[in-house]
Amino acid sequence: MSGRKREATAAAWMLVALSAALHAGDTGAPGADPASVPAPAQAEAPALSADEVYARLLDNHSYSGAELERARAAIDAALQAEPSKFEWRFARAILKRSERDAAGSLADLEGLAKQQPRNADVYFQIGQSTMATITRDMGFMTMAGVAGDAKDAWERAVEIDPGHVSSLYALAQYQIQARQQGGMLFGSYGAAKKHADTLMKSPDPQGRFWGTVVLGSIAAAKEDWKEMERQFRAALPLAPRDELKRMVLFQHAGALSRGKKDPKAALAVLDEAEALADPTDSSMYFMKAEALRELGDCRKAVEQYERVLAINADATNTRFHIAACYESLGDKQAAILHYDEFVRRFPKDERVKQARASLQKLRG
Repeated sequence: MSGRKREATAAAWMLVALSAALHAGDTGAPGADPASVPAPAQAEAPALSADEVYARLLDNHSYSGAELERARAAIDAALQAEPSKFEWRFARAILKRSERDAAGSLADLEGLAKQQPRNADVYFQIGQSTMATITRDMGFMTMAGVAGDAKDAWERAVEIDPGHVSSLYALAQYQIQARQQGGMLFGSYGAAKKHADTLMKSPDPQGRFWGTVVLGSIAAAKEDWKEMERQFRAALPLAPRDELKRMVLFQHAGALSRGKKDPKAALAVLDEAEALADPTDSSMYFMKAEALRELGDCRKAVEQYERVLAINADATNTRFHIAACYESLGDKQAAILHYDEFVRRFPKDERVKQARASLQKLRG
């Protein structure tokens, strides 16, 4: 990809990362609030086997909280017994990303690619871990270059396996977001549709599900809200597990809120997703809070933001928005507390100047 093209699509990757990462079982995105941290201890769950963890990772299962700890223990034990076995090293590399060690995950995966250069799954995961290294404080061109590297990895996976479902989905989302952000010189709905068509014809039972999600995403990008609704609804019964149904509902709600500018409709969709929600995943609470804030209901929004912070005190956007909401509600003490925390925790964030201005005004 040329430097100019990478520059034009850099902003798009802030959105692409979420869609692509959700498919791989990651729930964080550059600039977005991390979705989960280890949950409080509960009744002891049965141990996982290394074979089970590996199989579920290949199926893009999301490990988080206590389940992530159990998965890591299973793989670490297997590695101790068979330190050179490819499957265990591959699984451990993916789990590192869930532990927010994207750089370590990427380094391990690149080593595995040298060992198995014709393994499409490895290149897909390289793309995922490459995207996970993007941070809010990266320079524009640096971010664009990293995004281009991720795309290259997914294209390599499809070159090896033309029917590779995960990579086809990631590339389709790339085309959609690049088209939205950079125009038709940089991305193509037509190219995304071709990937969707390939997915719909896939012998993999998940292909039709992911193809339908892509079609819903294309419709959302084109602001064809009726078609978006039809495709996202069609995807739900095709989802092989609840976490993917939840992902579809989150995408649907996000399109309604950010694209259609209809936070009330977004809240209705999020209410559907709540029945499928993982209590250690703050995404539900964050999205509800954002919709409520957009509706001007800061009182209810802060309740949801507080739930996010109870799970993850380092939720960047939540920390800033809850401070702003408390300020608008006239709760100076709470606003000062959260603005102070925001400045302390995220000194490089572009909104620090705004937070300091609000603090000065509040302390008057």
